[in-house]
Amino acid sequence: MKGTYSKSLMVSLDVLQDSNISQSQKLVLSLIIQLDNDMGCYATNDYMAGFLGISKRQVQKHIHNLILSKYLPEPIYRIQKLGNREQTLRVFRGVSKVTSQEQKGQLGVSKASPKGIEERLILFTDDVEKVIKSTKVLSQFEKDEMKKFISWWTEKTRNNKMFRQELQSTWETKKRWSTWMSGKIEKNGKPKKNGFIDITKFPTETTGMPRAYCDECGNLETYKDIWEIKSGSRCHGALLLPTKPSIKIAV
Repeated sequence: MKGTYSKSLMVSLDVLQDSNISQSQKLVLSLIIQLDNDMGCYATNDYMAGFLGISKRQVQKHIHNLILSKYLPEPIYRIQKLGNREQTLRVFRGVSKVTSQEQKGQLGVSKASPKGIEERLILFTDDVEKVIKSTKVLSQFEKDEMKKFISWWTEKTRNNKMFRQELQSTWETKKRWSTWMSGKIEKNGKPKKNGFIDITKFPTETTGMPRAYCDECGNLETYKDIWEIKSGSRCHGALLLPTKPSIKIAV
């Protein structure tokens, strides 16, 4: 986005007359509000620094102070694939919906604004339970599997800013749950017995870590150990195989 700047910046009267933040902070806040759309504001510090004619370090400092004073919500971090590499995007969402001084400080709890990771985990868990329980009355086995399903998809990243489900490019709870249970329940509705997994049949990396194929999409990935292989594929939660499966393509 560097070098492709808008020609103007709109500053609302509420922000302009707010005496609790500096003039530079008002400009940074107004720019984020202006860029906040359906996808949120994902402008980088470099972009905002170039637009406002200040240093990247100043932008970083102003954003930090605006978050601390509740004028901005905590950002969401998303992973974007660019060819063979990945880029982490910082996204502010819901900022344009709260601009008045009376609403200042409510960004952190507004339904339109992003949450901290613990709040997002709770919202995701509630949504998953609601979707799964709406299909049928669950048996105790299915309730236990739902807990495992939620535990798998809510594992946090190393920096504790995101969890596994947020790293997915697509997501439909019903389909993920159906795939998860497809390898665990027989056609008569009874739980399948856990079969023996021969770890020696799986190809390995030079480090000795096993590699396995997703039974649903054929994706090949490296796993830590047999326990992770038993948990199912990262992409679909499906059964993992030592050889590439034949994937049927709908015509």
